[in-house]
Amino acid sequence: IRFFPFPLAYAIGGHSGEEHLRSVEVLDVENQCWRPCRPMNTERTYFGAAGFNSRVYVFGGQNLDYKALCESEVYDALRDTWMIGASLNTARRNCASTITSDGRIFAVGGFDGASMLSSVEAYDPRMRNWMEVAPMSTPRSSSMAVADSSGRIWALGGTSGKRLRSVEVYDIRANKWSATPGTDMIEEVSAGSAVFFEGNIYVIGG
Repeated sequence: IRFFPFPLAYAIGGHSGEEHLRSVEVLDVENQCWRPCRPMNTERTYFGAAGFNSRVYVFGGQNLDYKALCESEVYDALRDTWMIGASLNTARRNCASTITSDGRIFAVGGFDGASMLSSVEAYDPRMRNWMEVAPMSTPRSSSMAVADSSGRIWALGGTSGKRLRSVEVYDIRANKWSATPGTDMIEEVSAGSAVFFEGNIYVIGG
């Protein structure tokens, strides 16, 4: 998240190889080391996350019982505290997540424990609730999502039983997803990361 004098990078939850985690660490850029923060209330992995102003929003994921979650938590970096946030309408893990410049957070697709999801939800931090928006045309779990400079949401790759290289774009004003001919990725990619930078979308890892 953006924070004076340095942007802050957080490592949140996940899995140690033996157990689910609720621990949180922040990168101390000046001293080049990681420092512990207050842990989350719930151990979780495969969750969505987004940062806005001085807060980090964590939503969905999987708990100790390998159950998909709808619960969310909000971290206040100024106070080093976690608060219970608004719940998703649909429990989901392995969802993609992104945020627009005005602070709207999107949870895209995922897996509810039984099936891949095409459903999408948007969170408005001013209203403090999740709202269902138009679904994608293709169910996608472990996909990547990114917002461009015009506020459109791009969903890239993922899996719907097999790995995908297809791309869809969401028009917020029209509340509509559209296929994007000619923009399929070169390779099938899932569980990567995506960033928008200077007019281009970069997909990393997977």
